[in-house]
Amino acid sequence: MLMENEQLYTIQEHGALHLDNIGQGYVGIGFGSLDWGKYTDENGITRRGYIAGLDMWAAEDLSSDEPSSQWVGDVHVGQEIFFGGYKIRVLAIQNQGRLFRASYWISLATSPEETP
Repeated sequence: MLMENEQLYTIQEHGALHLDNIGQGYVGIGFGSLDWGKYTDENGITRRGYIAGLDMWAAEDLSSDEPSSQWVGDVHVGQEIFFGGYKIRVLAIQNQGRLFRASYWISLATSPEETP
């Protein structure tokens, strides 16, 4: 379910998306890996499920070879990441298929990051 001011994006296996960095440049989000394993959710509960590897970068323009900031890490459903002026919420991580014919994707909701 999307919250107010959120936009829905889906990135398919080894894909990426680019967001306008709220007038400050661009934010890129790349989806590079998928695994099944244990993780600890935001409430401290150990769960099993899909874990996706994300690479996020911010740059002044899309042609820049050097990002001004970068975040690389694993995410799970329900996790929120704050990066580049955005709040990124992981809505779903899906895997459809088998082994070498697998097709997987991640669904993210983004909204402008609120400053406290």
